[in-house]
Amino acid sequence: HVDAWSRSLREQGDVLRVQIEETRGDIEKRFDRILHEVDAEAKLRVAGFRELQPRILATEQMVAAMAQEHRALEQEVSRLGNVVEGHLHDIGALKDSLAHEANERR
Repeated sequence: HVDAWSRSLREQGDVLRVQIEETRGDIEKRFDRILHEVDAEAKLRVAGFRELQPRILATEQMVAAMAQEHRALEQEVSRLGNVVEGHLHDIGALKDSLAHEANERR
């Protein structure tokens, strides 16, 4: 009876060892597959970044150029505002002068 029990334990142990090896093999295969997928994803992301990088740089340069143009336009608008303000002052003085002259003629 002990021999049968001992043999049964050995057989169960052998079965468990085989199952452990199969499970280990499955885990290694899954790990390799996941590692391959992660590596492929990383390569795709690097390729995507390399494709986008020139576009990003071009966009940054365009934004910088537009900002510079915007500052130049602001300065021009300010300058023109000063010119218009001067002309409005001149027009006001001319209007006053004409009104004064008109009053003197009456």
